[in-house]
Amino acid sequence: MKVILIQPNYNLETDSQMAYTYVPYNFCILGAMIRDMCEVKIIDAYQENYTHEQLKEIITKEEADVVGITTLMDQSKRHGHKVAEIVKSIDKKITVVYGGVYVTMNPLVAIEDRNVDYFFLGEGEYTFPELIKYLKGEGPFPKKGLMYRDKKTDEVINLGKSDFIKDLDEIPPPAYDLV
Repeated sequence: MKVILIQPNYNLETDSQMAYTYVPYNFCILGAMIRDMCEVKIIDAYQENYTHEQLKEIITKEEADVVGITTLMDQSKRHGHKVAEIVKSIDKKITVVYGGVYVTMNPLVAIEDRNVDYFFLGEGEYTFPELIKYLKGEGPFPKKGLMYRDKKTDEVINLGKSDFIKDLDEIPPPAYDLV
């Protein structure tokens, strides 16, 4: 299984641009959490200043099974949703997951995006590996930390927020080598 974690380019299609750069620390941690169970790559479209067309070419070339997206705040949510749209335009079978502060704080807004299969609520450090194992057929579906639409009934299923990380020593060092 191949997983791509995408930091959207926040400087596209907006009237207010971000004026600072940062390492996608959250993806470096998630990458460290799943790298022993799948191939994982981080694409920092913001730092690389990728256009939508460039991002589409990269995603197509990578042939991912799962694409993860994050946005930190409401002001940048449209960029994450655009990435989801791009991914599903390539292949509807790619599983799209979306997390971050925006999704956790505004799940009822986020769930309107039909291009996203699963939304993470709260910390993803435990839920994401559980979901990857489930998608690979190697474990049960996560019990907490996800929201999604039932494929048969279209009902919104909200499993509530994931538990806070109680012992930070359980989390591996961030996989900075992935960026």
